[in-house]
Amino acid sequence: MSRLLVDTGCVYAMAWGLDCSLWDDSIDRANIERFKDREIPDAQFVMTTWHERESIEEVLWFAKVCAAASYSNEPLNDLLVLDFSQQDRAAFIEAAYEQAE
Repeated sequence: MSRLLVDTGCVYAMAWGLDCSLWDDSIDRANIERFKDREIPDAQFVMTTWHERESIEEVLWFAKVCAAASYSNEPLNDLLVLDFSQQDRAAFIEAAYEQAE
């Protein structure tokens, strides 16, 4: 999954929840492996953060307010949320993101 995210253009990844730092590390490794021994171009650098002590509302606020630009300072206009939960939380996540200021 991390490789797919990197290969399809993910430039900012925020992980939240149980063992979320593992996602952060996995995405970092996928991006490093993608370029092997070459330097990662700024436009393809994937900024990663993990948020194990914040609420999901705080992470969505961070996504909307703080993570508004890529490493190369390009505006980020699209948000993809991967929610690996046994419950359908789509409406809750959308509402929390909309309310973030």
